[in-house]
Amino acid sequence: MKFWSMVLICLVAGFVAMGNTPAKAAKLSAEEQFKALDTNNDGVLSLEEFSALKKFGGDTAKAEKAFKKANKAGDGKLTLEEFKAYYEKKSTKKAPPPQ
Repeated sequence: MKFWSMVLICLVAGFVAMGNTPAKAAKLSAEEQFKALDTNNDGVLSLEEFSALKKFGGDTAKAEKAFKKANKAGDGKLTLEEFKAYYEKKSTKKAPPPQ
């Protein structure tokens, strides 16, 4: 347990040292945001990692619902491609209509 706590502390410290604070996360591209959320660097996002998105504000039910929609393969892991599709879909919903 102590080992994993130290790993987490190091990851967070590195994340912040690189300037990737939660406030800046919203300005990152889908790929950058995916990499920032993938705290164990396994190349996929778990529900726990996905739930760290600022937009959910700790609402685990909302995060789980969105995760299930984004997880097209239904395997409990979000790939970069699935995350990009989710990210782009959400980004286009918020964008103003073209004039």
